[in-house]
Order: sequence, then structure tokens, then C-alpha cells
Amino acid sequence: MQSYCENAEDIASYGELSLFASPIDQHNKNFNQTTITDKLSLIKESIKVENIKQLSKKFIAKLEGIDTPEQAAGWCNFFVGLSREKLPTPDQGNYYWHDLIGARVISLYMGREIMLGTITSMQRCSANDNMVVLGETGKYRYIPFICPTYVTEVQLESQNIGLDSTVKVNWDPDF
Repeated sequence: MQSYCENAEDIASYGELSLFASPIDQHNKNFNQTTITDKLSLIKESIKVENIKQLSKKFIAKLEGIDTPEQAAGWCNFFVGLSREKLPTPDQGNYYWHDLIGARVISLYMGREIMLGTITSMQRCSANDNMVVLGETGKYRYIPFICPTYVTEVQLESQNIGLDSTVKVNWDPDF
């Protein structure tokens, strides 16, 4: 099990989780919320995590009713998560990654406003989180999600009904 919680071990604190079709982008192995929001299929409403053990950066979870390795093999490559309604509201200036996926990224570099692309996924790195931004030409940019150094403004669709989500950045468009 791969945890996408800010503190990875917090996955165990949620108790009952839901099981969904896999949202992992098989091309780059990054968490891909676009797949979740567009093609998510609920497989099982409630799964109780009986035990969880961390191994390196991943976890092994013992799920209720799954008692043998053979049974567990049938439950690999699924997404285990919470429905949006069960998530706490993030503090001011904090965002859930799934709210950022699909947002347009606009550079305000040297007084010019330039569309860089769309956030396709987020990456957790040791120093900071990065937005993976896909431009219209197929070029990927990895922009640190550091406020206000690089990220100067975040407008989520949920905050601006009728408008697309937008992340404004101070980023050289040639980089």
C-alpha cells in the first residue's frame, strides 16, 4: 500500500476506508488524480484495516476478511481511500493534491502572463512537493509547490464557481 497522506503513517488512523479501481498512472507511476476524478469506480464501500506495518516507504495492510496471501493477491493494485466528504477541510493556504490536479498553471514571469499547462500529478520529493505540469507541446515541467517563492496564487474551482482552477506561479517559461 502506498500512502499519500502528508504523514504517510496517518493512513492507519482513518479506520474504515473505501476500495476503488486503481488510479495509478502506469506510465509514470505517479499518483494521478485525473484518473480518479474522471474514471473512479467504487468497488467496496467499506474496508476495515485491522493492522498496518510500514516497510520502507510503503505499507503492508491486513484487511478484515482477507486472511491468506492467495486472497490478498486478488486485492492488489486497487486504490484505498476516503470519500471527499470524510476529509477534513484543509487549513487556509493548504490544499489537497486532488484539488490541484487539472488546474491551469499560469506564469507571471517578468510581468508577462503565460499559460504553462495543466497539473497532471503531484510528486513528493525530499525537499518539497512538485507540480507535474504538462504543456500544450507535450513538454513536462516540474515546478516546486513552494508558496510564495514559486506559487503566488491558488484559485480552486470550488472557491470560484464557474471558473477553472488556476495556479499562478513565478516561473521562467523557458525552463
